[in-house]
Amino acid sequence: MSKLVLFGAIILFSITFSACDKLHKLTQFNLEYDAYYHYNVDMPPNIPDSLDTPDIITNTNEQLAIKGSSSDLIESARVNSITLDIDDNDSRFSFLSSIAFYISAPGMPKVLVAYKNPVSDGVGKNIELDVQNINLTEYLKQDTIMLSVNTVTDQFLRKDIPIKAHLNFFVDARILGI
Repeated sequence: MSKLVLFGAIILFSITFSACDKLHKLTQFNLEYDAYYHYNVDMPPNIPDSLDTPDIITNTNEQLAIKGSSSDLIESARVNSITLDIDDNDSRFSFLSSIAFYISAPGMPKVLVAYKNPVSDGVGKNIELDVQNINLTEYLKQDTIMLSVNTVTDQFLRKDIPIKAHLNFFVDARILGI
């Protein structure tokens, strides 16, 4: 009889744990943002330079409301990926020696979130940056975030190069307080 009770308890625990795990997965999702900036033809090579993107309106509360949550229910938020794409047919990222992306928000410090160092000479029109494992919950709770891009180029540019940065954040939040 005690083996039957133990077996039943194990089954019940497994079902409960599996249901909780599935419910927890429902509280995890991605938020995506795009930022645009460009490299100017007058950037000198081998000298560190800093560029700022326009402020990114996060609309975090609106995006979370669609998912049944809100910014005050975010438990953690981290950069999942940052991909850079050149919006020009005949340009490549081979002009870069290194790149670092920083995020900031009003009243919050600037923190390194992604980088690529060195940038391969054979790189094409897009780059996937190496991301830092930093909790950015308080940043995504803000109405806007700002990106700063620190780069070193290793050649002169013949023309301005437009860049699209695609940011993907992994968010774990409670849904409806669960």
